[in-house]
Amino acid sequence: MNNETQQWTNTDKYEYEYNTNNDRTLIAYYRWDSETGIWQVSYRTETEWSVDSENNKTFVRIRFDWNSETQSLSYTSKEETVLQGNTNIYKYRTTYYFSAEGVWLPDSKVEQLYDDDGYDYTISNYVWDVQTEVWKGSSKSGYGNSDDESYYQFIAYYYWNDDVRNWTAKTEIEYDRNNNEIATAEYVRSGENWQAVSKTGKEGDFVVFYKLVENAFVKTYKEATYYDENNNVTSYSRYDWDEGLNNWFVSKNIGSCMWDNLSGEWRVYQYIELGYDKYGHELYRIQLYRGNTQSQWLGSYTYKSENVYDEAGRQMARITYDWAGGEPTVFNQGEPSVKSSNGWIEIQRTTYHYSEHEISNNVPSYEVKTQIFPNPANNRLTISGTKSGQGIHITSLNGQQKKVFTAEEGNTVINLSSFDAGIYLVTIDKFSVKIVKE
Repeated sequence: MNNETQQWTNTDKYEYEYNTNNDRTLIAYYRWDSETGIWQVSYRTETEWSVDSENNKTFVRIRFDWNSETQSLSYTSKEETVLQGNTNIYKYRTTYYFSAEGVWLPDSKVEQLYDDDGYDYTISNYVWDVQTEVWKGSSKSGYGNSDDESYYQFIAYYYWNDDVRNWTAKTEIEYDRNNNEIATAEYVRSGENWQAVSKTGKEGDFVVFYKLVENAFVKTYKEATYYDENNNVTSYSRYDWDEGLNNWFVSKNIGSCMWDNLSGEWRVYQYIELGYDKYGHELYRIQLYRGNTQSQWLGSYTYKSENVYDEAGRQMARITYDWAGGEPTVFNQGEPSVKSSNGWIEIQRTTYHYSEHEISNNVPSYEVKTQIFPNPANNRLTISGTKSGQGIHITSLNGQQKKVFTAEEGNTVINLSSFDAGIYLVTIDKFSVKIVKE
């Protein structure tokens, strides 16, 4: 509407055509040229419909855009699509663009399939690599519905491998009906099949661990560690899975385990135990590490320390032990035998003395404890007991330095989001701890 003349004026116009099945075969868009007083075409798409051998509707759609230089319509893009049966849902879709050389070149491709690869629905996206002239996967996801189909119980994310030009790994995440993550599983492609690799789950405060039995995941145990306000370990709970009873039962604290496919059994790869008195003083710390289930315990990370305090809470001595070598027995009728003196060699003893002035005023002397948690860690790692300006070095197990952080007074929080998943060594002064980045 023209406000001055109070008359309708031309602005835009669309033109449509359909076939006998009511499928759109033409759409043209025009703009009104007020100077020439005629409709000027802006773009036009033409669609040719068909049906394939599987009774799926198909179409080829070509778009033309107005070229101001040639004063004519020119090819710009093309789409070749196969629909799911007689629906409007894509099954396969490939797009092309018209090059300056006057040929159609591939651009992108989408596959949207049902009952595919073990999922109710998958969608894959590809882009055309101009240099190698092959399709490259950019993203693929798989979705599995719950039994009542009210929510997605599984969502899988695939990873593309350029060398073999295929999806060769995937992460499958399981959800409950409240959209909470309850399990994560990893798979790799083996020929035409998927080989299960690892799986962990969540049940409240517990982390659930699975083992592989004939390429299927089976529950084995779940554990949870609790800390007090000073980050002291206050309790550790572990339950083993009873396949016969289909239920959990309480078991002993045996540290962190890893399933060893060669021996077909669980083997401890990390064991940490801490003891405290009623005042929160650390009485002892036992720590054992090894790089994998087949290696020996790593001497530089395997040690025991004991602290002695008097009745006033003052530290009187600190004794450090090294492991003598070989394979320590971590289990002894459900209890760790590493507490005993057998197998440990004393390497350092420090004694503390106090002046009469300190004794008369009963001034207790405390050692600041350095603790690192959680371990394994995701994106945040907290180090307690740090001093301002201390250097925190993070290195790989082969000694390659990854990053250096400057500590803050009291607690230091480190962002691990830029680190790849794996095992690292965190060193502060002469204190070193191996951590696992998930």
